[in-house]
Amino acid sequence: MTFQDHLSQANHNERLFQQLGSGSLGAYDWAITVMFYSLLHFVDAWLLQHHNIIPKGHTKKRGVLGRNDYVKQHLPQIYGAYKRLYDASIRARYEGAYLTPGSLGDYQNLKTNQFDRAREFFRQQQGW
Repeated sequence: MTFQDHLSQANHNERLFQQLGSGSLGAYDWAITVMFYSLLHFVDAWLLQHHNIIPKGHTKKRGVLGRNDYVKQHLPQIYGAYKRLYDASIRARYEGAYLTPGSLGDYQNLKTNQFDRAREFFRQQQGW
């Protein structure tokens, strides 16, 4: 993907997770997963633009750093938010988390305290 492709996908995912997390749908498991992937594409755009890095996966494999490592190394300002969303998306996808109406609070907390803070970094630093 190109830099612009990543930004387009990030913005598309941002609109989608807000719809999925709305009261009418309440698909919080998918909203949280798409929220993480929105942030992932902002990260990938930044890594490509600033370091010409194209991560091949999330974690280190055969001595090659993964995206999680690159975020920790190059974007420490957002690493905590990124890692929390990464972990939440894994729980949503593989452990069946965030499936109840009570998950609205989890969704809102992750959006406000993790995604919005990381998103603000890209707005302030990059104008995205």
